Amino acid sequence: MDQKLLVKGLQALSHELDQRYGPVSLLMFLALVPGIKDYWNLVVSAQGLDQADRATAIGLVVDLLTETMPREIWPSIGRVSVLRTDDPFVKGIDKIKRKNQALAEEDSALYLEALSVSGIEIPEAIVLQQPKAA
Repeated sequence: MDQKLLVKGLQALSHELDQRYGPVSLLMFLALVPGIKDYWNLVVSAQGLDQADRATAIGLVVDLLTETMPREIWPSIGRVSVLRTDDPFVKGIDKIKRKNQALAEEDSALYLEALSVSGIEIPEAIVLQQPKAA
């Protein structure tokens, strides 16, 4: 699948998540199985979802992704994970995003490969970066 389409889907979802449950701390596609392309875990963290139990939060995100993401992306999403904003993995990815943001000019996505964050192995990931403040 075209990575630009995946990023576009993340951007659309990010806008709605931010409106309803923001601010969004993390929005990424994480490869579910190393070496298998186009099979992703959608990982979400937003402040407004912290108070919801896991099943409710996942249901809210699934409803939003079907409203906002292009239909052709849906079959490639094998799992949806919602993490609290204070989760060590969310904080670890945030540090990586901040380091990269200082270098990035236009690209709204960060592409990661072969990395470990807070003990979680990342074979491949697409992380949506927050736009720079004006």
